[in-house]
Amino acid sequence: MLLTDVSPIQDTLADTAMMAQSDTKLLFGCQICFEDVDRQNIATEICGSTCRASVCTTCLQDYIRLQTESVPMGVLAKLKCPICLRPANLLRWKERCVQATEMIDTFAERVGASCNVLCPNCHRPSNVLPRPLEEDQTNADDSSDAHLLEKLSALDEARQLFCNHEIPVDTLFDIVGDTFPDYYAELTERLVPLIPDTERRATLFLRLTRAQPFIQSSCCKADICFNCKTKGHHFDTACEAMVTTKEDVSACPSCHLTLVKGDGCDWVTCFCGFGFYWTAQLYKYRWSQVPRCSVDALTALVRSVRYLRRLRRKVLPALIRHVNIPKYKTQYLVVCDYLRVMAHRRRVQKKVLPALRAHVIMNDIAKHKKTMLAVCEYLRRRAWRSRLVKVLKSKEFHTVLVKRRVVHCATKLDELPQLKAPMVAWTRFLFKRMIQRRKRYCLSKMMEMLAKDLAWIEMTDVERAACELEQQDFVTTMFGMGEEDY
Repeated sequence: MLLTDVSPIQDTLADTAMMAQSDTKLLFGCQICFEDVDRQNIATEICGSTCRASVCTTCLQDYIRLQTESVPMGVLAKLKCPICLRPANLLRWKERCVQATEMIDTFAERVGASCNVLCPNCHRPSNVLPRPLEEDQTNADDSSDAHLLEKLSALDEARQLFCNHEIPVDTLFDIVGDTFPDYYAELTERLVPLIPDTERRATLFLRLTRAQPFIQSSCCKADICFNCKTKGHHFDTACEAMVTTKEDVSACPSCHLTLVKGDGCDWVTCFCGFGFYWTAQLYKYRWSQVPRCSVDALTALVRSVRYLRRLRRKVLPALIRHVNIPKYKTQYLVVCDYLRVMAHRRRVQKKVLPALRAHVIMNDIAKHKKTMLAVCEYLRRRAWRSRLVKVLKSKEFHTVLVKRRVVHCATKLDELPQLKAPMVAWTRFLFKRMIQRRKRYCLSKMMEMLAKDLAWIEMTDVERAACELEQQDFVTTMFGMGEEDY
């Protein structure tokens, strides 16, 4: 009975704990808006399995919208992770943010427009980017090109790395060329439709058309050169000759996109993210447009001018000297001897004599070394003694000494209390003596000041009358001498 009574209570507690766990939601923080959202509204691993991004779907939609609006139509741009700043596959973007599927399609449409050309027949824009193959179309081609499909299956790993932005397009082409050199052209053409990502497919197609620019429009099947965008296939003429105006036009060294600079500084950043100096790249681009025959002719002309200048500056003067030396050999030898003597004299005056003087001085010093050392030691002692006397007579030293004595006396009184009473008595005695000394000094000074008055007081009347008479005579004599002078 006890077992049957306890078991329902335990089951009830377990159910309550499970309900509490199910009601609690696990929240994650967004790295852009810093808000806490639940697991369903957070996107992680955007650019790969090692991606540390944690962004809510709202911020991710705003980011994709801004990236889509900022990309011009026809520019081959990449949609990068907002945290890691690494490009990610557009299909992976759709998996991580289902709500932004339409905006991602718009971004893919803008990127795919980089393969647009103007049809020369109907004069309408035509997109020549091959469409991705479906599974049923791939199975239908198994019977026709079985040998190519076997080779394509061997390149699945490289194609997957390229789709995940782990290797560049040039590396993919190098792998195809190294693995199957005999089927290079056919395999590269068949690789383009096998890539479902629009941006990756456009990148591969543009790299392919760089080497094979002659294509046909998708609407009228008209022949077009994709590089110079002109009608027809000019097999015997370079694309540079087909371009009419190219003064302010350059190409990106990375993606070879044709660019025109309006204003700003000399540093230019392409839409693909590669930066370069516009002036240097424009100079290289203009030289690349010059035909090879013209470059060879200019090189030959510059080489001939360089050789002629070298002949005039170095070879001819050497020949003239070689011819004239036998004629003026005697004069030449005399001049050489004179210059040699002058050079020797100058060398003696500038180098030998100063060194000789220094050597003589050092010898004299060595002779009187003991005496000079004794004099130096005496002067050193005198200098230190004068410094010490100056310090001892200084007011600062006296102040410091008094302070140290005061501190020492206070310390000793604290350590030996029995000395305090004698010291106090001795201080009072010294204070009294100091007061008595000051009194005597003041009295002596006062007596000196009153000495004249005391002498006048001690005089008799006769002495005072005689003194006054002498003073009057002195004054009269002084005034009388002044009137005679005037």
